[in-house]
Amino acid sequence: MGKLPAFQFYPGDWIQDTATLSLSARGAWIDLLCALWRSPIRGQLTLSIIEYGRLLRTTPLRARAVLDELIHRQICTSVTEGNGDVTVINRRMEREERERKSTRLRVKRFRNAESNGIGNGDVTVPSSSSKDSSSSSKLKAPPGAARLPPQTTDTAWMESLKANSTYQGLDVDLEWGKARMWCETNRRMCSRRFFVNWLNKAERPINGTTRPLAKWEQSLMRVRAADAERQAQDD
Repeated sequence: MGKLPAFQFYPGDWIQDTATLSLSARGAWIDLLCALWRSPIRGQLTLSIIEYGRLLRTTPLRARAVLDELIHRQICTSVTEGNGDVTVINRRMEREERERKSTRLRVKRFRNAESNGIGNGDVTVPSSSSKDSSSSSKLKAPPGAARLPPQTTDTAWMESLKANSTYQGLDVDLEWGKARMWCETNRRMCSRRFFVNWLNKAERPINGTTRPLAKWEQSLMRVRAADAERQAQDD
């Protein structure tokens, strides 16, 4: 586990939660919070009563009394192991650590999708309470396109666009290169949704030939890309 230098402290919650504690229990709790933060399993700490006494710089008997007071006042929860060791759990710290790991995973998945060039996968960790975690990330296929599995590869997806009669006469590979160049220049992610919107606004070449774009056409391409990006965000 990476060592974070500090944890968030909530003065209002501290005053409210420790208002009924004795002075010794209040001082012991801040020491325990620091130990819970540095624990290998953040938010959980398992020690013997003798070790808790050493941590709190007091006798094992006094450490036991402090733990009992904290548990009785519902400041923390505890589990007594079979060997007599006591596991102290701070619910907020445990919850925030789960959220931190979830955020780290979402960012990692987003960066992986961005580095692949194509892909607009759902970067949110699926929730166990959702009925269908993949339904929110499905994209609407263009009219006439073959229905593909949700996890189709980028190559198969591109081939389905080329085979789609909606884009007949368009050089899909050429348009993909234009879209990629625009996204790289403007630091945008060239997702599948973005590229479909790009294709929907693309103009077919006359007589099937291509020529260098004039300045007004380049300006039109930038406007079209901005429209495609805005449409992707609206979708």
